[in-house]
Amino acid sequence: MFYSVIVRFRPRKDIYFKYHPSESLHGMLFHMIKERDEEEVEVLHDGYDSKPFTISPIIPYPSWKHGKRYLKKGDKHFFRITFLEDNWYKLFMEYFLYYQDRLKLRGSQIEIIEVLTNSNEDKKCNSITTKKLRENSQARQKIKFKIHSTTTFRDGDKHIVFPIPNYLFNSLYSKWEEFSSEELIVEREDFNHIYVSRYELESAMEQFSDCPIKGFRGDCEYELDANLSEDKIKDINLLADFAFYSGVGYKTTMGLGQVARLNK
Repeated sequence: MFYSVIVRFRPRKDIYFKYHPSESLHGMLFHMIKERDEEEVEVLHDGYDSKPFTISPIIPYPSWKHGKRYLKKGDKHFFRITFLEDNWYKLFMEYFLYYQDRLKLRGSQIEIIEVLTNSNEDKKCNSITTKKLRENSQARQKIKFKIHSTTTFRDGDKHIVFPIPNYLFNSLYSKWEEFSSEELIVEREDFNHIYVSRYELESAMEQFSDCPIKGFRGDCEYELDANLSEDKIKDINLLADFAFYSGVGYKTTMGLGQVARLNK
């Protein structure tokens, strides 16, 4: 199954970030998994082509103070984390049963307000099987995305700062192939028949510990070539729905590439 979880929290003291705050969330997740299973955390770190999770930025996004991003003591925030495999979701949720009071971000303790997993509690969280996701897919000719967090695609040593269809849908295709047992009819070359029809984007830059990364945020709409078969169009729509869980592009485990399909 695929999972989307919302974690609401408040810091017990001011927390400062020199680099992208989700880089610290990434480190916190690995610490949580290690607390539950020291052997499994090595698998999570080294055993995948693409990591089986994504992490959103902290929302509301940390303010600036003294030239750094920071969270003010007592203010409420949340982040979203998705899992593409059952075992990582299980280990993550078990942590809150046993160690919740020990959770720290940047070495500072945070208070967990609630952990939400059901769409009835928050539309940003859910769980679904690959089979159900496929059953829900439709043969729509137009696909529109809301690109919530800075997104970029890596091509060698270059960052691609526009949602070119080939880059976006190949990113989705690769993750689907790695984490789903459902076979796709659509092939990579079919993405040459997807075109950007409208967009409203802004450029963005995020500072990570290893380098600054350029990207984009906003809305982008795609049109599918009418010559594509209905089955292939359904598969492309399936990948578009999958984006909610998989993210797209580079550093999706550190806050980048958070996208969701817009159905209106």
